[in-house]
Amino acid sequence: MQYDFIIVGGGIGGLICGCLLAKEGYKVCILEKHYAIGGGLHVFKKHNKTFETGIHYVSGFSQDQVLSKIFNYLQVLGNFKMKDLDSEAFDILHIGEDNCRYKLGSGEENFINGLAEHFPDERENLKRYISSIKELSKKFYLFNLEPRETELFSMDDELTQPVGKYIDQFFVSEKLKRVVAWNNSLYAGIFDKTPAYVHILISKFYLEGATRFVDGPQQLADNMVSLIRSVGGDVYTSSEVAHIDVSDKEIKRIILSDGRTYEAKNYISAIHPALTLEMIDPGQIQKAYRNRITSLKNTTSVFTIFITFRKESFPYLNYNYYYSPSYDSIWKASQYTEENWPQGMMLLTPPTSGEKKYAEKMIVNCIMNFDDVRQWENTSTGRRGDDYISFKRRCTDKVLAILKELFPGIDDNIDSMSASTPLTIRDYTGSKDGSLYGIEKDCNNLLNSHIVPRTKINNLYLTGQNINLHGIIGVALSAILTAGEFVGINYLINKINEDYKSK
Repeated sequence: MQYDFIIVGGGIGGLICGCLLAKEGYKVCILEKHYAIGGGLHVFKKHNKTFETGIHYVSGFSQDQVLSKIFNYLQVLGNFKMKDLDSEAFDILHIGEDNCRYKLGSGEENFINGLAEHFPDERENLKRYISSIKELSKKFYLFNLEPRETELFSMDDELTQPVGKYIDQFFVSEKLKRVVAWNNSLYAGIFDKTPAYVHILISKFYLEGATRFVDGPQQLADNMVSLIRSVGGDVYTSSEVAHIDVSDKEIKRIILSDGRTYEAKNYISAIHPALTLEMIDPGQIQKAYRNRITSLKNTTSVFTIFITFRKESFPYLNYNYYYSPSYDSIWKASQYTEENWPQGMMLLTPPTSGEKKYAEKMIVNCIMNFDDVRQWENTSTGRRGDDYISFKRRCTDKVLAILKELFPGIDDNIDSMSASTPLTIRDYTGSKDGSLYGIEKDCNNLLNSHIVPRTKINNLYLTGQNINLHGIIGVALSAILTAGEFVGINYLINKINEDYKSK
């Protein structure tokens, strides 16, 4: 069958891009190597409970917010519930160094009041900081779904300076400078390397409010699949692309690992650009382009523990709990030794239908570098050996020891527990080296780490978290960029806005 578009990768970016193109009348086929669709939206069963793969909490779904507009346009928001996190503290940051807990609230007033409680002399500085985030975020027209005739955003010095320098300029207190950076684990922030605009956009996004999917975000992925199929498109799981056949700077066909072949006029890769290039014969793409893409550094990964609780034994937390052993470790969670790992964690209790006072489960994430598990990189799930099992057990014990300090008696509440490593993330989501957020953005060499949808192959385009910004907001905007290559970015933005106003 001849398609207009074949999309490699059925994660969030591939699905949104496929939906946008399908709504324009194009015949779309999505090929996903995993047995389930959704990428970070995917959920799985563990200990008879449903756990999320990656999207634990989001923003942008309230009235007039960007994701609400995009997903309303795609008509995929029905039939599932979302639960707003506490507005006075959607995140709590606990610093072990002085055993202090900070409330991070949504909305300007809640955010400022929560931190001014600990830093009363910095109230005006907090106002300046929030004002700066609001003003600078306006420079990203795509982030605000505003059509423009000029560049995507203004790369001025305020936006491209190191994130640490941007934050530090507002405050006197060294502690507050670190506290305000609490959310850098959401973008794998590096003090003197990550561009300030990443922090600005992520902070603006969550300061507008935070919410969770009740019973997990798989429902959103399933609804997008239904949309694509309803207009004649196809979505195939367990369909791993093994080779991309290229000649004369054009893809001729895609060959799956089981020998099946697919053809289209255009091809979009929603997976890591370096993994895409691995499927193309070396002589079919410029060596300089290949070297640039494959040499880019990826963001860190994570070690995760999945916990189920005994019935009505542990309270439901309507916020995310961040823990750092010291203020300095906020920026240095990926700089650890075997002895002092982990240098921080983020935990949450995902909501389920009917759940009110007590939690059924907990997810605990700790930053972990892929090098820690590299010795097993050529093994497969369930066949990594006793050394790997011992490694996971040691890591689990370390995390559990911290949890027992944070929540005394929690070990008595636990019914079952299991763990995953960066290898698990790599194998189940297809991210290179189990990277959480794709390619590192480097303010010292922005052009090198800036990936655009067009490639050196005429009918191959890219989408996903490596193109614009990571996370559900990043991949949604990247999908607009990629689909806009064919129908016009401003055209899509106007349609999304007009559709929202009409409802």
